[in-house]
Amino acid sequence: MQELDFAFAPVSKSILAERWEKLQEETMRFCVTHVRNQLLEIRTNSSIPSVLLEKLKLTGWFGLLIPKHYGGLGGDCLARVINVEHVTRECPDLGAILQIAQLGTGSILEFGSEKQKQKWLPAMVWGDRICTIAITEEHSGSHVNGMNTFYKETAGGYILNGSKCFIGNCSIANLHVVYARKKGTDRLSAFIVEGERAGVDNTEAHNHQGLKAFPFGRLHLRNVFVPRENILGPKGDGLRLAYYVIGHHGRPSLTALALGIHLRILDIAFSFARGRKLYGKPISELPDVRNKIFDVYMRYEQSRQVAYDAAHRMSIGQNSAYRHLAMAKFLSGDHVCHSANIAAEIFGARVGLPEFEIAQLTLDAMMTRPPSGTGDVQKMRIMDDFFNMSGRDPKTST
Repeated sequence: MQELDFAFAPVSKSILAERWEKLQEETMRFCVTHVRNQLLEIRTNSSIPSVLLEKLKLTGWFGLLIPKHYGGLGGDCLARVINVEHVTRECPDLGAILQIAQLGTGSILEFGSEKQKQKWLPAMVWGDRICTIAITEEHSGSHVNGMNTFYKETAGGYILNGSKCFIGNCSIANLHVVYARKKGTDRLSAFIVEGERAGVDNTEAHNHQGLKAFPFGRLHLRNVFVPRENILGPKGDGLRLAYYVIGHHGRPSLTALALGIHLRILDIAFSFARGRKLYGKPISELPDVRNKIFDVYMRYEQSRQVAYDAAHRMSIGQNSAYRHLAMAKFLSGDHVCHSANIAAEIFGARVGLPEFEIAQLTLDAMMTRPPSGTGDVQKMRIMDDFFNMSGRDPKTST
């Protein structure tokens, strides 16, 4: 891996981020102290060392969004974006673990009863409980209402059967927010399912090439009993819950992941161009190389400004945040993939060598686009909101 110095690729400060400057500094300090010297091992072994995961838990960042009266850090959406972005800048796989954990947390935070919040949120702060959100299935994808995980009512609760795929943090999680459909209807419900319940299997991993150390896999549910008190939100209202959590927690988290990968691409391209000599001079003095770095830098800055603005809007409770978060998700994913391709040209024949990372970062970047809605889905959501926005409350509307 290249030696990086965060003095490389200096980024302009954002006025919006000033209130979270201390968090950003703490995040960068944690990364330099605990993550940087393990990146080669992570990339080589395609796994996150358990010791590093435990250190991440001790930061309390899994509970960044959880209010202080539940033991959390009381952060907001912008804090989450900054935190995930800078963890990802050092290690995309670790950033992916942190960002996806926010979806399970957000589900209970937004729609849990007070009793459920008191039971589960304190355990999430320090990672004693890592929670997934289990929506995606093999044949339904972004068509949430087409899922084939079913539930039926039984004495004292519900029985769940089905399989979910592309579940982030699957193998390290011990709590799952599972969305299922009542057979014969199109009504979805959400359930809090403990990992230790009989019939829950989270051991099957996906063999993915992007974010290779990220625990990404399938969740199988075979006659899993869920007590009545574990239903999340009103029964039959799961579609609204799913759309809200995807829109207001999934999109900013994926946006932050894309920003962090983008910033790492900028870092390594800048560093390589400064260090690579041709005809006795750094290639950073060549106009075409500078033009490419300009392209990467400007796309990163555009993505970041839109992302921070959208996160700020959500933090202060603006209804328009829904549309802006979708725009931020679309733009950050589109721009990071474009920048990866541009940066690859700077490396020339070295592009495929693992020590230069750019090929791996290109695959990592691609992993930010499909979750929480593909680019086409984002366009559809943005235009639906654009033409139908009438002061509605997004938390009570799909």
